[in-house]
Amino acid sequence: MRIGQYTTVRRDFSDMHLTRPAADDLASRLEQLERVLQEWYATLRRSDGDDAPLDRGATRMLATLARIKRLTALVHSSLVRPDPDTLDRITMQLLLVDYANVVQELRASTDGAAGTLKEVANVVADAERSLRGDAKSRD
Repeated sequence: MRIGQYTTVRRDFSDMHLTRPAADDLASRLEQLERVLQEWYATLRRSDGDDAPLDRGATRMLATLARIKRLTALVHSSLVRPDPDTLDRITMQLLLVDYANVVQELRASTDGAAGTLKEVANVVADAERSLRGDAKSRD
């Protein structure tokens, strides 16, 4: 094919492998997934110790967010393969479960914050009513 002054040769690159052979690639990806899960679990276990931070929920959230980042990288690296394999599917399922858990935690947190704001608004409204009542009684 001729484009301008340069000749372009069209080739079918579908037979070229962009990654290692399948068995080595699978073993490597399995090791990576195992490492992600072990590090997440180790972080959670450290948060259960005597010298652990008081807010275990925050530690769990941070560990889960770090795991989401690493699982996303694993899924992203699998895009060079034309079809997802079982390991890709497991990684995606773990990623979706983590996202669902984070969303659930965020919803619970916002519900708690909304309840606190309502209580504060009621206290402020009661204080304003009592101040107005005191002002009327002085008149």
